[in-house]
Amino acid sequence: MIRLLTLLPYSLTYLKPAPYVYLRADRAKLGKHIQKIRQEKNLSQQEVAKAIGVTDAAISHWEYGRHVPQHWLVGAIVEFLGIVRFD
Repeated sequence: MIRLLTLLPYSLTYLKPAPYVYLRADRAKLGKHIQKIRQEKNLSQQEVAKAIGVTDAAISHWEYGRHVPQHWLVGAIVEFLGIVRFD
């Protein structure tokens, strides 16, 4: 059966879906929200970074809209900033 498949004149192809690209406005909106809450709680970027487990440069990049947090960090970010409580 496997030999017959190699003789068929057909090939299966598929298009890989394009990764989602965050628009600059989306990144900036998220970053400004993180920055606003951090400043309301009188926390430094270093304090937030240490609690979440990232560098302070990562926090800076998020706040200025250069990057977005990895999906596995979002829960830690919102819990630390007090937006949502996970129990």
